[in-house]
Amino acid sequence: MLGFFLDRFGMDSSVFAGYDLRNAGSCVWLVSRDPQLSALCRLKIRSVGLLPLRQVGRYLKPPSASLKLLGAHATRHVIRLGPDELEELLDSGELRREFAASHGYALIVVEGFPVGCALYPPPRLLSRLPPVFRSKRSGG
Repeated sequence: MLGFFLDRFGMDSSVFAGYDLRNAGSCVWLVSRDPQLSALCRLKIRSVGLLPLRQVGRYLKPPSASLKLLGAHATRHVIRLGPDELEELLDSGELRREFAASHGYALIVVEGFPVGCALYPPPRLLSRLPPVFRSKRSGG
């Protein structure tokens, strides 16, 4: 699973040195490494840590939350947008043009800050940002 971040986004494996992967049902969670963590395993917990990837059809999709946390370490498939371009992406749901990335999921960065996830089937950049981005902008 971590190989996805290493391969797709060019992250170094050292980024994940302080974390463990924990299975919980059909999900795998990324949690901070802690010697006391195994003592908590007998508790009934619904979710723990960060869900780093989600299976969407036949693809692995990184949720925007994981890209916001880990995105500063990405060196590949990073699409940098200006604030106006982000606004256009949120308003229309897509931007139509070529970017320096290959087909698949990409990290959206605005003014140096990782914002979240988009799907890039060239020449379209499709927003996969959480609905909260749209609702806050529209006053909802």
